[in-house]
Amino acid sequence: MKILKTAFLAFFFSAILFANEPHGHILAQNQVAPTITGITPARSVQTSTEDITLTNSCIESGKEKIYCLCVTKIFKNEMTLDQYRAAASLYSQESHIIPNLLNNSNSETDISVIEARIKDLLAEKMFRDRCNRAEIYFASATES
Repeated sequence: MKILKTAFLAFFFSAILFANEPHGHILAQNQVAPTITGITPARSVQTSTEDITLTNSCIESGKEKIYCLCVTKIFKNEMTLDQYRAAASLYSQESHIIPNLLNNSNSETDISVIEARIKDLLAEKMFRDRCNRAEIYFASATES
């Protein structure tokens, strides 16, 4: 009888322990990852490849490195993810880029809108202000 009581108590306390166990792994499974779409701001997504492509294309076109870093920051800060990826490709001005963009569900209208956006963002009258705003945004994002 003593063994039966001990087994019952062990079973009872085991059940209590397992019932009170934190279910962190279940909560983690139930959390939803943020959805990244083309309308997501580029600044909120890791885009290392596009950043490097854009900066290098700008430098190779004869611009100063400091200017090209500002171009990258401005584009990333003010464009959507799809616009930013297309702009990084378009900035290089290679002849095979436009057919590739058209194949990636971009219409000719989309491409002309992105080209106009590039020209607008690079306009001299607001370039310095846009660069400063982008630098402030990215500096504050890295602090948090």
